[in-house]
Amino acid sequence: MADDPLDNKFTEDVKNASKELGKYKSELLGVADAVKEAAAAAKTNSSELRDQLNTTTKVRDILDDTVALYGRLGSSYISTESLSKKILATESEKSSVLGNIDSIYEKIGKTAAFQGLTNEEILAATKSINDFNSDGLDINQRALLLAMDNVNYLDKAITSQNKLNGLLDEGNDQYAETYLRGAAIKKVLSSIANIPIIGPFLQFDLIGEKFQKSIKDGYNEIFKQSKILFDSPLIKLLLSGVIISKLIDISKKYIDLLFEIDKGVTKISNDLGMSKEAGEALYDTFASTSADTIFGSRGLVDGLDKAFYSIRNMSSASAELGESLGTNAMFTDKTVQGQILMTKQMKMTSEEAAGIQSLSLLTSKSADKTLQSIIKQNNASLSYRKIIREVANISAELSMRYGNDPEQIAKAVVQANKLGMTLEETRKISNSLLNFEQSIEGELESELLLGRQFNFEKARELALMGKSAEASSLLLKQIGGITELEKMNVIQRERVAAAIGLSVDELSKAAIKEQVLTNLGAENEAALTERVRILRENNDLAGMAALQQEAAKVKGGDILLQDIAKASMAEKYEETMNKLKDILGVLLSHSTALKLVFMGIALVATAIATSMMAAALASVLASGGFTAILGGAAIGATALSGIGAAVAPFAIPAMVGDSMTEPGGKTISMPKGTLLPDKNDYVYTSTNPLPTGGNGDNSAMLSKMDELIYHAASGKMIKYDTITAGTAHGMSYNSYA
Repeated sequence: MADDPLDNKFTEDVKNASKELGKYKSELLGVADAVKEAAAAAKTNSSELRDQLNTTTKVRDILDDTVALYGRLGSSYISTESLSKKILATESEKSSVLGNIDSIYEKIGKTAAFQGLTNEEILAATKSINDFNSDGLDINQRALLLAMDNVNYLDKAITSQNKLNGLLDEGNDQYAETYLRGAAIKKVLSSIANIPIIGPFLQFDLIGEKFQKSIKDGYNEIFKQSKILFDSPLIKLLLSGVIISKLIDISKKYIDLLFEIDKGVTKISNDLGMSKEAGEALYDTFASTSADTIFGSRGLVDGLDKAFYSIRNMSSASAELGESLGTNAMFTDKTVQGQILMTKQMKMTSEEAAGIQSLSLLTSKSADKTLQSIIKQNNASLSYRKIIREVANISAELSMRYGNDPEQIAKAVVQANKLGMTLEETRKISNSLLNFEQSIEGELESELLLGRQFNFEKARELALMGKSAEASSLLLKQIGGITELEKMNVIQRERVAAAIGLSVDELSKAAIKEQVLTNLGAENEAALTERVRILRENNDLAGMAALQQEAAKVKGGDILLQDIAKASMAEKYEETMNKLKDILGVLLSHSTALKLVFMGIALVATAIATSMMAAALASVLASGGFTAILGGAAIGATALSGIGAAVAPFAIPAMVGDSMTEPGGKTISMPKGTLLPDKNDYVYTSTNPLPTGGNGDNSAMLSKMDELIYHAASGKMIKYDTITAGTAHGMSYNSYA
């Protein structure tokens, strides 16, 4: 099975564990020495001491084996079976030592000094004597202390071996994962090799085998084959064609960019009724301010990402403002930025943006400040975008009722939505209240039908003041929510709805929406609690704190505009590219020097690509044309042969040993260049060439032939290298004539 290195962290774990085992081993050697000294001092054949000495030696051997296993780890798949057996053997050894300890306790307990004491008391007393005067210990007490030391080190050995077992499992899992990944890559590449058009480009089967061995070998093989592939004249011809095609494409895009800039300048000049020169000057200011957000420190309105502050967006925003507000006035940088924020970044419609811009102009606030004051009023589980949209689309008459103050309008919108209605719908209730005669009649009829007391006076007062949302709130509270409506019969619901200027369907829908919104508040709280619990279980304290902080911001009405106006990475990237293209286009359109540099680069690149194409084409034609390179395949003979003809030039050249090429003067491609032989020349290739004089001189070859004839004619042994091939039988020279 192929080798594959484990990751750095795993290897580091192995090294640390090995050091730890080495430490245990050193300590255990000291214990073994102590046992030997005790045995020598006692001059006795005590079976207990002999057993402890044997056990100590076994523990040391276990640690030696474990350290040896560590040395094997890290290069290939390792079976854990032997280690598992060693762990069981160590645990069995520990059980044996514990049995010996019980026997020693029994012997010590029979002595007069220790009769009646528990094992724990015997051990404590023994340790105390040892600390005060170790010579006061008898042989059993010494054996007990040594046995307890062995138990401790056996525990350490078992712990270390279990840790090693876990590391082996982890390493084997990583090895298996790497092996399976390589096998999967090999299968994919083998499938590619069978595709008629793509397969011949590279030797995908070989690449797959390399990948299965290791990722590094796989990539090295791709690099190696690619290098050979790109030495092909037809590949060079193809690349030069691609380069020229791209240069043409870039030139076209450059021209399109100049046309687009001219179109923008023309439109803004026409919209503002200024000359083309003045329009170009205005465009230059766009370019300057746009570039300043990249290279300078120009400030932007709250929430606007600098990627969106491009020349094209500024031009588009100015045109939108002029069209929606019906003016040919120029706009300040902040107003333009606000328009870009709303239409480009927040994806609001131009009509919605115009509504916000109108309120901003009426209150002398910038659009971003207006948006911030609107979203700040949302103290319920309502969509911020929905509130902004409703404020932006408010009717002129309703706007007047709230003094054209976006903050007051937003507050009323939120209040109306809490009732399950829009602000426009509450206006119907407010208008019906101001029809005093009909309103009073409806109030009295509702009281008679329901047997309840109503008071619409305060609501009428609020309606007269233009506060339709507040008036509607008072009425609906008196009527009751969905529960009270469910208790009413059909006629009662119809008459109550009519009393406040609504149809029964409108009243019922509002009650349902109000209840759903109330339940959504509870759902939001439950979801927050659930997510916080999950983060706590995952020990993600930072994420938990961030989520709770954001929830507190929403509840307290502290959400910022930038919190709801974020752009994705893809949008930022696209806008940044457009921004840079716009700046480059303006610079190129105004700078003759830059135009010359751009044209010079394009011409040089075109010249290089053209010369590359010419050289590659000459090489192909010198080789006998496309048909010769394709191995004699007639292009266009059949569809299948056509495909083969298209693919063959890109295949990796075959590696040949000894060979001979017939006369014909065909160009031979080699890694270091091409060879063009004479049309009458035979071309031989060999890994063991004979020396020649060149220019048709074959004297060296004839000399070797004379030598061969001499040996054959003289009847001597004929050998091939050191192997005897046979005996010559004295053939004459004329036999070879």
